[in-house]
Amino acid sequence: MIGLVGSAASAVGLLAAIVGILLGVRAARSGAWDRRLTIVAWTTCIALVGANLLMVAALVGRDFSIAYVAQVGSRSTPLLYTIASLWGALEGSILFWAGLLSIAVVLLVSRTRGPDRALLPASTATLFAILAFFAAIVVGPGDPWRRMDPVPPDGPGPNPLLQNHPLMAIHPPFLYLGFVGLAIPYALTVAALVAGRLDERWLQTVRRWTLGPWVALTLGLVLGAWWSYAVLGWGGYWAWDPVENVALLPWLTATAFLHSAMVQERRGMLRGWNVGLISASFLLTILATLVTRSGILNSVHAFTRSLIGPLFLLLFAIALVGSVILIVARLPGQAEPPPRLGARTTAFLLNNILLVAVAAIVLVGTLFPLFADAVAGAQVSVGAPYFERVVGPIAVGLVALVAIGPSLPWGEWRPETRRALLPGAVVAIGIVGLLLLRGGSPELLAGAAAGSFALVQSAWYIVRRAMPGNGAIDRGPAAVVQRLLRRRRSVGGLVVHLGIAVIALVIVASGAGRQESSVTLRADQTARVGDFEVRFTGTRSEVRSNRVVIVGSAVATGPGIDSPVAPELTVFTGSAQAIATPAIVATPGADLYVTLVDIDATAGTATFRIGIHPFMSWLWLGGGIAALGGLIAAWPPSRRGMATVPVVVRPAGDDPARGILDG
Repeated sequence: MIGLVGSAASAVGLLAAIVGILLGVRAARSGAWDRRLTIVAWTTCIALVGANLLMVAALVGRDFSIAYVAQVGSRSTPLLYTIASLWGALEGSILFWAGLLSIAVVLLVSRTRGPDRALLPASTATLFAILAFFAAIVVGPGDPWRRMDPVPPDGPGPNPLLQNHPLMAIHPPFLYLGFVGLAIPYALTVAALVAGRLDERWLQTVRRWTLGPWVALTLGLVLGAWWSYAVLGWGGYWAWDPVENVALLPWLTATAFLHSAMVQERRGMLRGWNVGLISASFLLTILATLVTRSGILNSVHAFTRSLIGPLFLLLFAIALVGSVILIVARLPGQAEPPPRLGARTTAFLLNNILLVAVAAIVLVGTLFPLFADAVAGAQVSVGAPYFERVVGPIAVGLVALVAIGPSLPWGEWRPETRRALLPGAVVAIGIVGLLLLRGGSPELLAGAAAGSFALVQSAWYIVRRAMPGNGAIDRGPAAVVQRLLRRRRSVGGLVVHLGIAVIALVIVASGAGRQESSVTLRADQTARVGDFEVRFTGTRSEVRSNRVVIVGSAVATGPGIDSPVAPELTVFTGSAQAIATPAIVATPGADLYVTLVDIDATAGTATFRIGIHPFMSWLWLGGGIAALGGLIAAWPPSRRGMATVPVVVRPAGDDPARGILDG
């Protein structure tokens, strides 16, 4: 019964999306909003969200008469991972995507007010077109509601890697939210191009709708890195895996847009560039979906090959060609010669060039094996050394700009600006001096200098934002909060920079100070790595609901640590694959990372890989700080401050801290 209702709900969602396309196009031509579009948007949302809830009910109820449940369900799978199975395989993930996109349509329709409603018909039609594509896959080649005959008594459960850590229930939905959310600024940009209204109002609206997906992508990427670190047992957090790479690409172009949007807001420049970045961000989400769901590139994250891949390739081609044609045909030319750039504008342009360069390098490196195979039949792999060697120096430059950019005036350079750079510069010089005494490598020196420079400068400018102006009387905590709230856009940007600086420093420190050793121990033998000791005490087997777990018991001691650790080897029911789950003891100074690699029952030995990873806990904190900054910047202003502010080029003597994410 659930299968029939779910299939009918999916079909209703598809039909409603098609009606939405027709009504949206008609409303765009007439220039008047059609109230029926609101009804259609809600109908589509109720149908597709309802279909998702029905699938969750089928998974929880173990209805193996439904093909998708028989594919990923199991009576022994815990409830959390049973629910997470909705997005754990191909057909369910498409259904989940369609449900989120239907919510995005409702949000755009219900939250668009005032002058922005002029762009609503065309943007709604664009979103309905994208939604119809996903709904058509759900109804057609990716139908998760197919009936099984005969009905199996049980299923294999999710992929073992997807049911070994709670982060698997959190990390993918954030990525989906980011991918789906970037369809809204793209749809608004298509509508603005059609109407010829790429004005300041369009820019403010698109920027607001981009910040939310940017925050979701930030959290998705950081949580994905955390999952990789905590589950895969290899001790790293970013392997430059193809699916990791394509998820990073739209984050890079969206970040570039959030910076170049300030140049258009303050200087009236880069309109075409901003349109291109918004379009590229959406197109890269489709590319990421193509890579993930086609299986054309080998990845621990990718789904298996299917006929759905070519359909996503077709969608990508149509969106790419259509966007290029629309931009060429409708983008207005520059009516007047551009003004002089100024110091901060130049920094933003350099920031954009570097971000797009990183995106291009990652894109080429990720897709090159595909091209090599298609053109020459050669099996080529592009691994982490390529990306780290090429992207590393550019990343150092970007982090340095994080420190320098907020100090620059919008006008011409003035000697007084040097004073604004002193706090971070002094700290960076001191850290470089200390590292030189210890024989640090050039890469370590450059990364540490840029990261510490950015950290101190960002913190210093947040403090400056909280300080009262000349003649201010109220200096209490409440006044500080009020000042920060009034400047939430710039404060949010500085908090993002603070988080990026923390991440940069952790990457540098963990790479330089990482220690690892593989040891084979008998019971009561001890291994020492750095300042830590691990004493092996024995093994035990545990039979749990859907798995057999072999636990290697040990006791870890060291700075701030004196506790038992229990790394595991897990074999799930129906799988012959043994998954190593590391034991991680986190301290502010370093993580002790212990992985059980093998057990020799005959010899009575266990082989461990023991790693010391400096400051790793700060990496997740840095990601959270960056996401928090994005939320602060995206927080809507009070009603009193919602009037549109005209673009004003301020004199060179402006407060150099002004302008981060708000111009």
